Amino acid sequence: MRPRILTLCGLGLGLALAAAPTVSGQRLISLPDAPQINTVAPPSAVRGQTVRISLGGSDLAGARGLMCRYSAMPGRIPMKIVGIQAKIVKSTDSQIVADLAIPPTAPPGLHEIRALVPKGITDGLYFYIGQYRQTNEKEPNNTLQQAQALTLPTEVAGAVQRGEDRDVYSFKATAGETLVFEVDSFHRFSPAQDRNQGFIYLDPFLSLQDATGRDLAYSDDQYRLDPFLVHKFAQSGTYYLVMRDDLYRGRGNFNYRLSVAKRPSITAVVPPSGKAGTRGVVTVYGYNLNSAGATQVRRRITYPARPGLGEYRLTTADGTSNSFPVMAGKLLEAAEVEPNDRLQDARRYIVSITVTGKIDRLEDVDGFRFQAQAKQRLVFRVEAQSLGSPVDSFITVTDRSGKVIGSNDDRGKQRDSRLEVTIPRTDEYIVYLRDNAQSGIGPDHYYRLTIRPLQPSFDYQVQLQAQDRRGRPKDLTVPGVTVPRGGTKEFKLKVNRAEGQKGELTFELSPPPNLRGLAMLPITVTKKDDPSGGPPIVTQTMSKRPVMVKGGGNKTIDVALKADPALPMGNYTHVVLLLKGTARNQAVVVRKYLWVTIGPPEEE
Repeated sequence: MRPRILTLCGLGLGLALAAAPTVSGQRLISLPDAPQINTVAPPSAVRGQTVRISLGGSDLAGARGLMCRYSAMPGRIPMKIVGIQAKIVKSTDSQIVADLAIPPTAPPGLHEIRALVPKGITDGLYFYIGQYRQTNEKEPNNTLQQAQALTLPTEVAGAVQRGEDRDVYSFKATAGETLVFEVDSFHRFSPAQDRNQGFIYLDPFLSLQDATGRDLAYSDDQYRLDPFLVHKFAQSGTYYLVMRDDLYRGRGNFNYRLSVAKRPSITAVVPPSGKAGTRGVVTVYGYNLNSAGATQVRRRITYPARPGLGEYRLTTADGTSNSFPVMAGKLLEAAEVEPNDRLQDARRYIVSITVTGKIDRLEDVDGFRFQAQAKQRLVFRVEAQSLGSPVDSFITVTDRSGKVIGSNDDRGKQRDSRLEVTIPRTDEYIVYLRDNAQSGIGPDHYYRLTIRPLQPSFDYQVQLQAQDRRGRPKDLTVPGVTVPRGGTKEFKLKVNRAEGQKGELTFELSPPPNLRGLAMLPITVTKKDDPSGGPPIVTQTMSKRPVMVKGGGNKTIDVALKADPALPMGNYTHVVLLLKGTARNQAVVVRKYLWVTIGPPEEE
């Protein structure tokens, strides 16, 4: 039988994430009877290579292909195809063997792999694609005398195996050379944590030492718990890296990946945003940004065509940089102008604008004046930590006399501020922004402040009833559903309204031409008393009327997909589910792709 070939779309994170030996996927929630993949071996490869991988799981027989998606920030940046090709070699109920052809241009980072099988599309599992040769850690390497020699550039796959285990590596550096050392462990490898059993994960600590064992530099928690270190060497010679757990713990699953290279590394892109679809000039800050080792360069970039988050990377002869977030906005963009600490110094801005700025000193306060109308409802939103900045924003809106109209520090679990206010009277007002944590100054302490009228909106999620690892029922947001040919599949649509959106919403299914026999119907639940005195009798019926959501607030509705008996079985990723409604007298449409698998008919 001729192997099936499917082009993959790559999903890479801007962080340098990867694996040591085989790493099982951590699954906190599972769908009953759904096809699954939970192991991948080997867990990583270098771009420009073809590698044979083995996926372990259940219900994998008859795999039609693999799908890999790339996003620097999953859920926030749209997926894109990177040209990886997968050739299915064989598949059984518990295993898929496939060859992955990875192009040299594939972005380094994590790529999410899913399998397309007759019973549906599996959950995703991460596979790492690196840009440098991979080195496996070899024990014993606990002392400088036992140090494992590295040839640079490289990415080391290792593990802290036991308590007080130290992994020591040696390498040669040249005078004037700047090297970047990055550890990825907590982001990628920390196992599922159980509060009842205690939290167990590697908290990596990395130190750079000279030939005498003297510390030249060290890093503990740079990206959450993972170290990041940059060092410019004054003298040529042999140097050492010591990797350990911060609390001197160790386990077989305390895996990490250590990147050592003269890799370009971005710490800031200023301004961090621009209007969607436009080109702009930015200043990029970081290390090794060109062949001369620059720490600051000017670049012209194109912002994403649609409003939302995008990524920027920089490539030199020494490699591809980390992915750095840039934002494409809907509104006019302007830059902060100092001095602006006081009302009389602050510049005037229109409502419906985004201002980009930075914290210039520890106690810096940036003020922005604007004219507003009585009873006008305005939204003030800060994006800083969500864009990679350390700024912990705090905003305050006052009138000209200094009377506070409203203030906000953190919005829910986010460290970025968001404030809604109703203007009391027509006048001039000012919004002040400061770094609540006084985390530092410099170009990497940037922020993005949006001032705009309240805009009611809505969104939705597709949910199936699942089970957590203790077997308890839980609604799980999923990208798609499996419908038996000639049968139905029930699921939930969770509708989320924002900023006061009210009114009627309507769902509309738009399948491709070969799925015209697929329909979505609402489920009506009725209850009536049991004449014998037992529990109420619950009846579910499907209606042919449109799927509608009435009233305000967030709601969850029960619906079902019905598949015609003549539909061909297979996986379909381009079924469109539209949510139509009105926000502030304007028609708004939310469009999402719904993955649909037409599975075997239900057994009689």
